[in-house]
Amino acid sequence: MNTTFKGDTFEKQVHELFEKQIQSGQFILIADRLELFWKKKYFSRDRGRDIVVDIAVECYRKGAAKPYLFVLVECKDYGKAVPVDDIEEFYGKIAQITGANVKGLLFITSGLQEAAFNYAFSKGIGVVRLKNGEQEWLLERLSADPPAHIPSANQVNVFNALLQEHFVSPMPLAAMYGSKTFSDFAPLFREIIS
Repeated sequence: MNTTFKGDTFEKQVHELFEKQIQSGQFILIADRLELFWKKKYFSRDRGRDIVVDIAVECYRKGAAKPYLFVLVECKDYGKAVPVDDIEEFYGKIAQITGANVKGLLFITSGLQEAAFNYAFSKGIGVVRLKNGEQEWLLERLSADPPAHIPSANQVNVFNALLQEHFVSPMPLAAMYGSKTFSDFAPLFREIIS
């Protein structure tokens, strides 16, 4: 299969997930204050040209001409673990586009290399794993300090899902933010933008 076609197909799947969340009111912000984009271009002064982001959500305050918050999404549909270089490149894009008023999310279909997981963890990049279009895994913006307590079964499932390419769990959604776990997107998105 053509890798561009494969990547575009996965990006559209993730775009539809965001679209459904926004339209159903599950995305914490009001839909008429959001703009959802696929393959959005942003100008980079560092590069002197545009950077393309797979998916972007721009959040506007009432009456504002410019967004106050960006949710930028990178999608990786690999048959192997995502390498650290991809996470570093995504983090570089985020810094060149918006600076501090941004939330970065990485959607993947396989696992992450351990260094990639550690880098995403240290930079506050959320990671979502979609497996076979059915199981969704998310580890969102963990703090740089690991929890002082023994992790729960949900936390172990999330780590296993992100680091083990063929891991399968009975839980349809496992989300983690610091030491908190989530089983629904609505409270998760509240954490993303808080």
